[in-house]
Amino acid sequence: MQERCILAATNDEVDQLNSHMLAMLPGDSHTYLSSNTFQESIEHPDIDDIHPSEILHGLTFSGLSNHEIQLKISAPMVLLRNLDPHLRLCNETRLIVERLGSKVLEARIITGHNIGQKVIIPRIDLTPSANDIPFALKRR
Repeated sequence: MQERCILAATNDEVDQLNSHMLAMLPGDSHTYLSSNTFQESIEHPDIDDIHPSEILHGLTFSGLSNHEIQLKISAPMVLLRNLDPHLRLCNETRLIVERLGSKVLEARIITGHNIGQKVIIPRIDLTPSANDIPFALKRR
């Protein structure tokens, strides 16, 4: 897991592969759901009334996790964002999940200069940079 990766053509294939591999790990999985909201704008002040939250849950963006993700202890994961460059928690850092909390994850770094270091990954706000959607989305 430190030196190899699996490439897939589509995000759907990645989701299927992740589900299959997660099922092979022992233990119970923990489901994490995003908290999606529209960001109000001058052009769309009442956007929450126009689009139900179910629309937000079905949207997928490159570099942004899905609305629902499943994790287990001992599951490998890859960061999609630069969280803390000082600790070298950057995009593409690979980790192994060690503990699952409701608002944070504890993981062990398995690549780079800080191999073996335990880190806490908090729940964070993300806003996609896609310009082809007619609204602003905030995913937590």
